[in-house]
Amino acid sequence: MKSLLIKVSFVLASLCGCATWSEVGPKAKSNSLARAEVSEVDGEPVDVFLNSRMADVIIGLEISEVSYSEDGRLRLKPKRVSASETEFNLGSAVAISSDGYFLTAAHNVGGGHPVWLVSKSRADPYFGKARVVWTMEKADVALLHIEAQPSQFCMLAEALPQPDSMVILGGHRWGNSAGRVVGITPQETGIDSFIEIEHNAPMVKGDSGGPLIDSQGRLLGINHAWTTDHLWPRYHSTIATAVTDLALRRIIEKDAAQQLIQSEATPL
Repeated sequence: MKSLLIKVSFVLASLCGCATWSEVGPKAKSNSLARAEVSEVDGEPVDVFLNSRMADVIIGLEISEVSYSEDGRLRLKPKRVSASETEFNLGSAVAISSDGYFLTAAHNVGGGHPVWLVSKSRADPYFGKARVVWTMEKADVALLHIEAQPSQFCMLAEALPQPDSMVILGGHRWGNSAGRVVGITPQETGIDSFIEIEHNAPMVKGDSGGPLIDSQGRLLGINHAWTTDHLWPRYHSTIATAVTDLALRRIIEKDAAQQLIQSEATPL
């Protein structure tokens, strides 16, 4: 009886989830771009611009080889692992420098599992095991580094977006989406302070850690959560942590200097 109740509870929970998820899918994402009349960013098609600056985050799996099928689908060849190590998760990340620094959501890289970054662009293929440089868990942001050097990256915005301004979400599944800024909220959590950007660009699982950019392609924030009103499931709100005030350049410069010192101290 107990196992039956568990199964029934699981089915009911799944059905409730389906009711919400039916409102946010491929059609919702493509429709959001059409409504915003967004087709290009900085002179490039939206998909091309974002794919050339984004990477898929593979968590919990050691990768030995990456390839693409004829229809463009990503193929991963994992290293031999035990049965207990075969579960893995997916997320998104965005390059913010030409020397291998990426931003993602902190919840993507927790737990001490291996983290790999794989290019979303076939024109600039790369993959590598990532090193976690810095995290702010309360803000759900993490800085990663890989040895590969992406040819394209996002410049950080110098200011916060204005309310009701148009924004674009870089997606992992079902493409990218667009929406409007709903609110900007400062968060104070002890010694940490950060700013959250609430917007209504559709977001789904796997998009966490991806970029929120403005119409000129400047990086405004890192998407990490969404909320849905169950009484009115068409209402969908996405939360991104603003990156304009996180002193990322100083963190990167300090890390790069430390890595240089370590490399010079390592005997050949």
